[in-house]
Formats: sequence, C-alpha cells, structure tokens
Amino acid sequence: MLTAPHLEHEIVEPTIMLTIRILALAFVPVFFSPIAWAASLHQQFLGATVPFDVRDAVLTDAVDIATTLIDAFSPAPVWKYIHPFYENYTNYFQECTEKEIARIINISSTYDLRFRVLTVPDRSAHSRRRVVSFSLWEFNRTAGDRGPFWPLGLAGADNGNCSLQLATNTTRAAHLMKAMDSAQKTYLDDVYDHQVYIHLLATHPMWDGNGFAAAHLRWGMALSANMEMPTTLIVTAAGYPLYRSVAFEDIYNISVDRLDSQDTIWYEVMKYSA
Repeated sequence: MLTAPHLEHEIVEPTIMLTIRILALAFVPVFFSPIAWAASLHQQFLGATVPFDVRDAVLTDAVDIATTLIDAFSPAPVWKYIHPFYENYTNYFQECTEKEIARIINISSTYDLRFRVLTVPDRSAHSRRRVVSFSLWEFNRTAGDRGPFWPLGLAGADNGNCSLQLATNTTRAAHLMKAMDSAQKTYLDDVYDHQVYIHLLATHPMWDGNGFAAAHLRWGMALSANMEMPTTLIVTAAGYPLYRSVAFEDIYNISVDRLDSQDTIWYEVMKYSA
C-alpha cells in the first residue's frame, strides 16, 4: 500500500532532475541532417511572423523555464502517477522548480552542462522576450562521472521546504528511477568513455509545432559530431518517433510495471553517432 509522500521520505528524496528524466523528450517528429547545420544557431525565422533566438540560459530565465517544464509535462499520465498531489501544491511546485533550475544554471559552466533556451517576442515580458523552449545538455560526460548535479537535489537551507516533496509519491518515483538509473549506467555510462547526454528538451504546448525541438537538436548534435562523441539519451514513448527520424539508434528498452497496477511505463535508451 502506498502512503502519502510525507510518510515516505526515508525511502528516497526525489528531485526535479528525477522529474526531468522521467518525463522529458516528448515531441512531434521532424526531419533534418544535423551535420548540415552550423553548430552555432543564433536566429531562425519561421514563416514571416515568428522570429526566435537560441542562447544560453541565465538566472532570470528560471521562471519561464519552470513554467514551460510544468505546462509541457503535467498533462502526461506519468506526471500524475509520480506527482499525484500536484494539484494541491501548484505554487509550491512552481517555486521549487524555479529554485532547482536556478541551481542548475549556476553550476552549468563548472560541470560541462549547457542549458539552452529559445525565446520569442512577447510584449508582456519584462525583457520583451519570453522563453518558450529549452534543452539541457551534458557535454563530455565521462564513464562513471555524474558530478554534483546527479541527483539534482531540492534539499538544503536555501531551498526551504522543497525537500519535503509535497506533490510527489516518492515510493513510485524511487521505483521508476531505479530502473532508469540502472539502464543508464549499464548501457551508456559503462559503455562510452565520452558522450554528449541530453537530459531534457521541452517546448511550451502553446508553441508546439514550430520546429523548436529541431532547433535545439541541430545545435547540440552538430557540436557532438564535431567533438566526435555519440549523442545519447533516455526517451519516452511519445518522444521516440522524433529521435528515430533523425537517425538515433535503439540500445535498450526500459519497461517498468507501475506500482498501482496500471499499465507499463517504457523508455528507450538511444544514441546517435555522426
């Protein structure tokens, strides 16, 4: 019998990165050749009306990134499975997500992380632009090296009560994370001395269909090809067709039976080698 999350903290302290790994990378398929594009993407224009910029994230992007992450993933069944109390703690979850994203941005330059954001014009935003899509890449990931961002914790004095994980069923989260962690170690980290790992790629649902995921992938895959490293990830069933369409190869299927006896959750470990 699963209990409320505040009774389960001794089992595991899940993190926003856990949510990222469980939910990330669900997109509409697109087709392109990453090597044909320049590694540095500054601006593209979609049609005649929607210009966008891609750049590295800064601390002031944390609110928009958190909003995009939550709005993109919260409708998914696996979100409701992992975060069954989310509707009771929406403001809390938003605030804690913002804090964790700010922490990732702060450590990114030290640990070969690149947090990329895509912005569009928005007159209501203070900067007149708003982040509507983002990606998180780990360049030159070495075997066995996970760094202090693994796991990315919400605990600590600066994060207040975020470590309580009030929206999350931590038993379910730990069960799913164990399977993903084992597969990543066995089929990626123990196999490749160096790799470029995609932790996260998300677009706000209001901006789906504009090719923003492709813009992120063109940039990252071109860089990894120049570095002569494989691009790797663990992808959801929804995101799987996209990565197959751009020549990612299957490595291993992760199938996890839900603890509530409803269906099976599956992910695919994949790689792309130029």
